[in-house]
Amino acid sequence: MKLAEAYELVKDLISEEEFKREIEKHGKTFGGLLDDGAIAHLIVDELGRNTHSLLKISALSPDSAATFYAKVVGEPQSREFSNGNGNGGGYGAYKKITAVDVADETGKCTLVIWNGDATVKKGQTIKVTNGVVKSQYGLEVTLGQWGTVEGAPEISIEPKYERRIIKIAELTPESTDVCIEGKLVSVSPTRTFNRKNGGGTSFVASAQISDETGQCAIIAWGDQVKLFKELGPGIKVRVERAQAKQGFRGGVEVHLRQSSVFRVLENSDEKKGQTKL
Repeated sequence: MKLAEAYELVKDLISEEEFKREIEKHGKTFGGLLDDGAIAHLIVDELGRNTHSLLKISALSPDSAATFYAKVVGEPQSREFSNGNGNGGGYGAYKKITAVDVADETGKCTLVIWNGDATVKKGQTIKVTNGVVKSQYGLEVTLGQWGTVEGAPEISIEPKYERRIIKIAELTPESTDVCIEGKLVSVSPTRTFNRKNGGGTSFVASAQISDETGQCAIIAWGDQVKLFKELGPGIKVRVERAQAKQGFRGGVEVHLRQSSVFRVLENSDEKKGQTKL
């Protein structure tokens, strides 16, 4: 985007001198990685005037940057976890991840915010700027170093969204964004394993759950093994935003991702309604 063209879009909001100062300031922030035209594009985005770049969720393309409006349709879930790359093969520095479902009139995706406080709440309309689109485990938009999210109360969105709980018998190895409910049958002891390429030691645990149609294993990795702590047979749980895979011994397994939700639904006054990410 040419500088003159960019400024024309925001000249009623900011003086030309201030616009140039913002370009210089952003240039230092990005460490010279972006030219002035790209920075001007970002500033116009931040001021809400780059309407040509706005997308609908149904039009999001994997491995690209996206700017869009959406309504928060789920409760944000946050947790800290280790990156597993500490010295001496132990756990590394802890990071924070927040994940939440957002939707517009055309579809739904998961918004993932790394190393930042949850800045959104259920029912809020937001603008996501420069989110990175991924689709390996269902449609996700990640806010990395250059992405932002802000409230957009002036925008009206009536999302078409309903999270469907599927039955275990409906699972296939290709199922993404899995949401299932069932009762715990058993929880296996946590095991350790060595990460590839000298990544240190990590952990894996599994729990069997069942519904009226069948039974499957829920697999937790790394810090997520803590989700199964002190749980026993008969407790009803819900898993959201998980990934199904072909099991090593046949059948379909459900693997928890960093943005997955594991929720205890009943059978314990202490844990009732507790949500874990």
